[in-house]
Amino acid sequence: MMYLKIVGKWIGTHRWIDAPERYQYLSELHKHEFVFEALIEVTGDREIEFLELANESKGELETFLFDHPGSSCETLATQLFRILHQKDLGVHSCTVLEDGRCGAVFVPSHTANYAPIRR
Repeated sequence: MMYLKIVGKWIGTHRWIDAPERYQYLSELHKHEFVFEALIEVTGDREIEFLELANESKGELETFLFDHPGSSCETLATQLFRILHQKDLGVHSCTVLEDGRCGAVFVPSHTANYAPIRR
């Protein structure tokens, strides 16, 4: 089995709207360098232009976070999956990290319905 890997990053702001008292400082907008990665199943060489796909995905994630500033890494990883899944790609997993360190990995269930979250 072969997977194509796309990676991208952008600077964005988000916040934890309902942060518990001990993490109250995270309820204010704060900046991160978000790093995303996706593994997409392919069957042959150059089946997908990965640079173009990475750039398109970055733009869609930037827009989504701007429109939904309360989004977590978990939400962003799920949204990345939805963006790619909508393009009929065989997505294996999607990762979003804050500052390249910690974040979320989304691995889809094959029985769920993944409609994109709209703006």
